[in-house]
Amino acid sequence: MENAIREVTCAIFEMMLGQTLENGPGGVSEETSDLVGEIRITGAFEGMVRLGCSQRFARQAAEIVFGESDAPELATSVVAELTNMAGGNLKALLAGPSRLSLPCVTSGAGEAQHPLRAGCLGAVEMRCGDEPIIVSLYASPAGH
Repeated sequence: MENAIREVTCAIFEMMLGQTLENGPGGVSEETSDLVGEIRITGAFEGMVRLGCSQRFARQAAEIVFGESDAPELATSVVAELTNMAGGNLKALLAGPSRLSLPCVTSGAGEAQHPLRAGCLGAVEMRCGDEPIIVSLYASPAGH
């Protein structure tokens, strides 16, 4: 599953941001990320996709997408859209039919919904330039 997560994430970053990701270790975890985006998958597969990144990366991505990076809501919006795209592309690889929730982004992993750690199907650390990124896929016990 980690290869699928890596391929999906690299394709999204290339398409949306024109950026090439490098394999990690990126030096980041969900617990140390400034921003954590997550999206729930429900239906035949039950779980979530999480994307963790630094505030600096989010501002750089907002500059690429919106042409400005001063507004914090733009950085949050970019992380939400990256999370949404990752969730949608990974959902297509899982048992269906399933649907996605709306993405949510929190400042720091402590505020995000606690994922089911025992159900981690894969986590991939990468770098976008000097900025660390982590993308993880979790399955609920019912989704195994």
